Amino acid sequence: MDQFDELLFKAKIILRDDPETALKFLQKCISLKSNSKVYSLMGMAYTDMNKFTEAEDAFTIALDYELKDIEYDPNYGLALLHQKRGDLILAGEFLSKAMKSVDVNEHQYTRLMYVRADLLYMQKKYQNALTLFIQIIDRTNPSMELFLETLKMIYNIFTVTGDFYRLTSLISAMIGTYPDYIDIYIHAAITYFGVEKYRIALGYVEKGLKIDPENISLLLLKGRVLLVTQGSMEEIEEIYNHILDLKPNCKEALTLLGGYYGAIHENEKCAFVYDILINIIEFDYTVWMTLLRVYTEMAQFDEMIEIADDILFHNPDDIHAKDAITLAKIKLKEDSEWEDEEEDL
Repeated sequence: MDQFDELLFKAKIILRDDPETALKFLQKCISLKSNSKVYSLMGMAYTDMNKFTEAEDAFTIALDYELKDIEYDPNYGLALLHQKRGDLILAGEFLSKAMKSVDVNEHQYTRLMYVRADLLYMQKKYQNALTLFIQIIDRTNPSMELFLETLKMIYNIFTVTGDFYRLTSLISAMIGTYPDYIDIYIHAAITYFGVEKYRIALGYVEKGLKIDPENISLLLLKGRVLLVTQGSMEEIEEIYNHILDLKPNCKEALTLLGGYYGAIHENEKCAFVYDILINIIEFDYTVWMTLLRVYTEMAQFDEMIEIADDILFHNPDDIHAKDAITLAKIKLKEDSEWEDEEEDL
């Protein structure tokens, strides 16, 4: 393997996980020689980085070279680019060109079918998308990865269209066929949680946790079930503390745990959790207002003013924050006057 091929290989391996580093390898490739593969991969890297103008330029250059297979076809890359951009008409046009421009094998053609079905799904043409997804399932050649991706999309269609009977039938079939595939249990739990069948949802969570006891998604779902079914504080604290042990500063866990403490007026615990949370998330009105109420009930007036100022920075006309500042300043003045009187005595 010469230097060019080695750099190209490295870029392909890390493209999805680290497009910026992949791009550096590809730029080194161009300094040695260039071909359609290099520019197509550059286009994919730029697309993953949401640099659509640069991606389009790279794919356009790649079109000037002879095309060999779908993996490096710029038309395929341009279809994905415009799909991500939200221009579904252009995405469909380039996908049609990709299907005609190369001598694709069965596996590649199945992948193209998936992209076309995904475009139909994004256009809310659910029945047409479902027909294509089912055709993919019926084909004998899809890879396991593509097969499972397709099942997920069929699941999404049944969810969006509210076809609960077909959705639960699909879940049962998927679990029967792939009993160790953890995502199925997550989807099953979400499905039953969404229709308020919490006992069944919890059952799927527990089955999934037997396969992967430290799966954060399943643990969060278990926490949600305990919250809506009013589990004991001991159970709720145990599950969320376990999540935070596995993933410190987990935003969802902190949000839900803090909200739980706020709802039952465990103010000190709520303040402790939300003080951590507000330093790692963007402004969330519900979180800041909960913390403002907690500090008000705890008579922590300096903290009230600080949180209220944050709220007013984002919502200058918020009457609750303005009232909180007024109240806090009055209380602080009263406390100061009381201290002065004590000193005089």
